[in-house]
This record gives sequence, C-alpha cells and structure tokens, in this order.
Amino acid sequence: MGTKIILCICCLYLNACAISSNTLTVPENEKKYAVAYCLSNSYPDSAFSKDAGYIAGAYLEKGNFGLDMYEGIREFVSSYREKSYVSKHDRNLKIMQCIDLFESKELEQLIENTSNI
Repeated sequence: MGTKIILCICCLYLNACAISSNTLTVPENEKKYAVAYCLSNSYPDSAFSKDAGYIAGAYLEKGNFGLDMYEGIREFVSSYREKSYVSKHDRNLKIMQCIDLFESKELEQLIENTSNI
C-alpha cells in the first residue's frame, strides 16, 4: 500500500508542470526519464522499482535522442545516487534525492551537451 502511495506522489510531481506530456520540451522529458530511472534503482526488487522502470521506458520511447543520451543519463544518475542524503532522524531520503535530481543543474548541462552532439 505504501509503495502505491509513493508512486502516486512521484507521478503527480512529475506531471505537475505540464498539462500534457506533448507540451513538454524534449529536455524536460529527458529529465523525467532521469527521475524515473533514479526511482527504479532506489528500491531494487520491488513493485515500485518495476513501475518506475516502466515509466523510464516510456520516456525513453518518447525521446528524440539516441541511446548515447540515455546511457549518459544513467551513468550520471548512478554517480548522483552515491551522494549521501541523510535526515536528522536517520530516515530514508531516496525519493527526495530523485526529486532533487529533476532540478539538478548538472543534469541539465549533461542533457544540453549531449543533445548538441
């Protein structure tokens, strides 16, 4: 039950900025791919991970870039997740980390640099 609630919150967050995904610019879709990929790797071997993986796959299918873009994003996300996110009360902040990833200047720079190649 908790997994479904978390997934719903993440989906609402990811869609909060746009009425439909057709109105998004391409880099925003790639940023959403990064968040979904991050979430899918945050809770391995869970239903939540599978659902987030399906979402990442959907954004990849909608993408207008080659696999180099998505491989670069996956590498970046893997290194980004190595940063420690610690709460005052030793709580799990993996979802917070993935949400913060969406606004990461480094992610935007990676997408801009890769899309100009």
